[in-house]
Amino acid sequence: MISLPGLPIYLDMVKEIDLSKSIQKYLKTRKDAYGWPDVQILSKLVLFYCTFKDIH
Repeated sequence: MISLPGLPIYLDMVKEIDLSKSIQKYLKTRKDAYGWPDVQILSKLVLFYCTFKDIH
């Protein structure tokens, strides 16, 4: 199991910058697509990158 002590910091950052609104503002995303909205997928990818960028 991997310890992720920095994850709460990234979650606070996402709340502060309001990541989903920033994604909608600067990127063309689909809102009525079938399945997960593009905003949710992109938010998860950003968090994944922030969390695991230092693990080699």
